[in-house]
Amino acid sequence: MDMDLLTLELKLAFRETGCPICRLRHKAAQRYIHSILWENVNDADTRVYLVRALGFCHIHAWQFQKMEEAVWADGLGTGIIYEDLTGRALAGLESYVEEQEKRVSRRRAQSGWWRRWVARFSTWWGQWFPRPITHSYQKLPSGLIPQARCRVCEMSELSEISYLSWLVRGCAEAEFRQWYQASDGLCLPHLRRALAMAEEEEPEAALFLARTSHDKVARLRADLQEYVRKHAWEFRDEPKLPGEQSSWVRAVAFFAGEWPEVAEHERPANS
Repeated sequence: MDMDLLTLELKLAFRETGCPICRLRHKAAQRYIHSILWENVNDADTRVYLVRALGFCHIHAWQFQKMEEAVWADGLGTGIIYEDLTGRALAGLESYVEEQEKRVSRRRAQSGWWRRWVARFSTWWGQWFPRPITHSYQKLPSGLIPQARCRVCEMSELSEISYLSWLVRGCAEAEFRQWYQASDGLCLPHLRRALAMAEEEEPEAALFLARTSHDKVARLRADLQEYVRKHAWEFRDEPKLPGEQSSWVRAVAFFAGEWPEVAEHERPANS
């Protein structure tokens, strides 16, 4: 089959442990983070995204920090971005404090016997009929709530869709199917998306992916059963095979997807 860039990247990902789409998505996120740190920290368009999203999501914020520390042994890019964001958070907090001071002053000025009675009644009522605590961020200042999603999430999801679509198309090729069968296969979240993509337009690909996943999950379950069985007292001296030893980690990866650090630090293989 003709070898294009996406096919080559998928083929290389098939050779690694874990879900190939998880790996490629995490690498796409790393490339985007690296591009920001390398030349786009002060780029106007990039900063617009960062300001609206108040930086990055939990995972990508720490990837950003750790990458700059590991590659540049410094934190200037992180410092520049978050110095700007902390200024915006401060402005939001100042606005919020000012508004809350006005509210408290109004409540104190209006406090009378009837308000004290209502407060006591509400306390008594709440003890017997507690209301669920709800959270509404709509009234908070813009400097405290993000107005957009994490840009790294958006960019890595676009890459994920491209790789998944290409994987589904590649299943029409016998050689590509052999590469995929030799891999650890897709995690369940990506398998769901691949089957949804293939179901209408590529039913043979959907069938191939489902059958291959069935065989791999059956082997995983067999490894898990042996792993659990050999923890019983009467079987404790039986040696645990490598696939059994790694089965509990592989099971989490199958149902939840690979953790981002898998792209850098390998988890145990299945054999």
